[in-house]
Amino acid sequence: MIQQIIKWLGRSEKFKLTSSPKKTYDSTTELICVKRELGLGSAVVMTLGCIVGAGLFLSPKGVLMCTGSVGMSLMVWSVAGIISMIGALCYVELGTCIPSSGSHFTYIKMLREIFQRFLYLWVQVVILTPVAMIILSLTFANYMLETIFYQCVIPQGAVRLIAALPICILTFINCRNVQWVTRLQGVFTAAKSFAIILIIVGGVYHLCKGKHLFSLVELDLMESFTTPKRSAHTSSCCSQPCERIVNCSKLCE
Repeated sequence: MIQQIIKWLGRSEKFKLTSSPKKTYDSTTELICVKRELGLGSAVVMTLGCIVGAGLFLSPKGVLMCTGSVGMSLMVWSVAGIISMIGALCYVELGTCIPSSGSHFTYIKMLREIFQRFLYLWVQVVILTPVAMIILSLTFANYMLETIFYQCVIPQGAVRLIAALPICILTFINCRNVQWVTRLQGVFTAAKSFAIILIIVGGVYHLCKGKHLFSLVELDLMESFTTPKRSAHTSSCCSQPCERIVNCSKLCE
């Protein structure tokens, strides 16, 4: 079965995916053209929607609990943003050097290795994309049901049912009309941007109020320091940076 798929991928080299105002298929030249339906605004909205993932709304609580300080948590977020920007600039360079559709598959295609392309497609379709969709859907379902089952145990069956609902709806919309997808993406991107602004404003507000003196959770340890305000920060900065850098990968979705 795998050998047949690899042979099929090898024969598909003669097919080219290009951009054209119309969707056509010429059996003589075997050229497949994709209709252009997304403009600059739609592309920007979709890019922002892909960058801002579910991890942004799952990680703040964990970061604040681990750092114990609003100032330190903002530093962790800043480092994670820099790491994400470096990765984004790498994709910008690839996109400008290889102006073709297909994302990672197109970049791997430049290596002329059929087996590597097959492995990437298999992992992307079977593992990466489904897992990402599951995380997004479960996050959506948990947040929605928490407003209904306040201070009660949320049934797992309800979580799974609500999580499956947006996947089915979005799949139908994507198959029906691409323009509907871009409009819906714009609404979700605006909502996520508003949530990001609230997180930033809230952190800056608490930082300005002075709730950033201690970066240790166990405040009883502060009595052991001769200069607690200085020693606490110094010890935390010396002992925790490696752990923070490793955990930053969770924020880079």
